[in-house]
Amino acid sequence: MKASSSAIVLLYLGMVAFTPTSGGQALHNCKTGNIYKTADHSDVKHIEVLFTDIHSALVTSDKKKLSELMHYPLSVGTLKGSFTVRSKAEFLGKYDMIISNDLRAFLLRQKARCVGEVGSRGFTLGSGQIWFDEFDPGDFKIFTINNVVYSTD
Repeated sequence: MKASSSAIVLLYLGMVAFTPTSGGQALHNCKTGNIYKTADHSDVKHIEVLFTDIHSALVTSDKKKLSELMHYPLSVGTLKGSFTVRSKAEFLGKYDMIISNDLRAFLLRQKARCVGEVGSRGFTLGSGQIWFDEFDPGDFKIFTINNVVYSTD
């Protein structure tokens, strides 16, 4: 990974000019990302595979598959604070705190075109709900989940 995930989360959350929702309100469309302009062709293909794997795991509620898409330690941010998940087993045990129904629904509405590259800090999906990067050649993994869904209202 190219930067400290905790610093990235704090920096990004500090820059976001949206209001967290309460009660399921969420963005219906994404802000079109820039991966098709900035990432090289092979990265785009790997990112699309990760996106498809995330989407598939959420659609089928495959918690184990989703746990395999994470890079540990995983940083998790919520409205109540942040914490670190150190293993797949811990991810599975804390799944409902990490992936709320609002976040799941929000992520299922996203498209691969929503992915944005944020310089050397990695890539985001949504408004920073998911941060991921390449940890080994061709192996993109999620390193931060922000379980906060934003609204522009």
